[in-house]
Amino acid sequence: MAMPKEPRQMMINMMYLVLTAMLAMNVSAEILNAFNIVNNGIVSGQTALKTKNQLTYEIIKQQYDNNKGKAQLAYERSAEAKKISDALFNEIEKYKQEIITKAEGYEPETHRLKNEKDLDAAGDIFIGKDEKGEIGSQVQNRINETRHKLVNLLKGIRGVTGNDLIKLDKQIALRADDFPEGEGEIEKKWWFHMFHSVPAVAGVTILNGIEQNIRTAESDVINELLKTIGKTDFKFDTLTAQVVPDGPTIVTVGQQFKAKAFLSAFNSKDDPIVTVNGGNVQVEGGEGKISLGGNEGEHEYQGNISLKNPGTGEVKVYPFKGKYQVIKPFGSVSADKMNVVYIGVENPVTITAAGYTADKLSASISVGSIVPDPAKGVGHFNIKVDASNPNGASISVSGKSADGKVNPVGAFPFRIKRIPDPVPKIGGQQGGSIASTLFKAQTGIAAILEGFDFDCPFRVTKYDCFYVAKRMDPKPMTGKQSPIFDAEVLGVVSKCKPGDIFIFDNIYARGCDGTPRKLPTLTFTIK
Repeated sequence: MAMPKEPRQMMINMMYLVLTAMLAMNVSAEILNAFNIVNNGIVSGQTALKTKNQLTYEIIKQQYDNNKGKAQLAYERSAEAKKISDALFNEIEKYKQEIITKAEGYEPETHRLKNEKDLDAAGDIFIGKDEKGEIGSQVQNRINETRHKLVNLLKGIRGVTGNDLIKLDKQIALRADDFPEGEGEIEKKWWFHMFHSVPAVAGVTILNGIEQNIRTAESDVINELLKTIGKTDFKFDTLTAQVVPDGPTIVTVGQQFKAKAFLSAFNSKDDPIVTVNGGNVQVEGGEGKISLGGNEGEHEYQGNISLKNPGTGEVKVYPFKGKYQVIKPFGSVSADKMNVVYIGVENPVTITAAGYTADKLSASISVGSIVPDPAKGVGHFNIKVDASNPNGASISVSGKSADGKVNPVGAFPFRIKRIPDPVPKIGGQQGGSIASTLFKAQTGIAAILEGFDFDCPFRVTKYDCFYVAKRMDPKPMTGKQSPIFDAEVLGVVSKCKPGDIFIFDNIYARGCDGTPRKLPTLTFTIK
């Protein structure tokens, strides 16, 4: 058999040929052990080859998916290569299992054949008791036919010459040639030379070697098929992931950001010539570094990428063009509830700026304080001022660019206002006629902040009450220090009759800003 060029395969083939020759002298335990070691090495090599071939098939499939026109022939013939290789592999595997069966199978503990010394197991199958070698000749022909079929898969492919086919045929180790020397014609036969009086373990090892040669031949052919894809095209050694926006990169709520994601290939060792707007661009590792700026407004650019075709030596020029826009930095500070800043409460605001993500923004205020609101996330802040200011408050916003530089975005003025006064109510009313049953159920005065979005509760701190019974002098109850009616007020409220009048005056309340507020007088007539 021809010797392959791969060092590992050459070593394994030489070892089992030497071991086979030694069998004529003696079938010792050492020789049997050696066959088991070689066999294990071959099986391990088969696994590695199977993985390698699978990866090659996947790469060819990817090339086909990306460019069916260029890769279709290689894709179809690689599928045929797998079909041809699998057919012979399965046939050899069938005969290998027959030898294993004749040798009584494997020992469970050692995974070695129970009757590995059986000198008839392989010979009976491939040589036959009549020594006509019917199956051996059939397998020999199938091996050589398979090699020819695999090599011929490269015929008619552009860029593959007749010399390439001859070279590939010589390279492939999958062959079963008769031996030129021997005592008689039968001794020269490949199948006699390989399987005559060999122990069962040697027969299994030889067939595993043939199976490995099948996978190696398959690998040689599909690798050549892969090389034919774009054989005269540019050569690339680097793949990078690229995402090209398909529209604007800044979208509003309800819109979708759309982009194309793909693999970009280039040669990091062969720099192209890149020009933009008539000037050369710095190129590093096969990539042009374009940097453009300018005044405010829309700008157009165009250029060329020039690269020499490795197959023809022709310099090909690939033009490109595009647009970009330069804008002044701008931003906005939006009050989340009202377009003013109220004294004494946390005023939530959202800050945005074109060209900056929210996490790259910072803010300061001329009076009071502005701090991030971690509960709401980046871009959200709380403003708090403790006193009025005739000039209002100015919020300054800055943004950090990708190079780490902090750039001012703008200053945004806000008015400062006091929280409006609350409205005093008893039983949900601000005075007027009230049913005696409803009034008797009340326990105090509430201070309601109507039409205000902030959470700022007010509490009545003091009031005076005047009770005027029908045809009676007013009864003053002054200096009350709580919104809750005390025993004195509850005493007259519980006895009120239709026609009685209650007056609540000098009502004061205090809210979250801490300032006391004098509220309007409440007058109720019991009905």
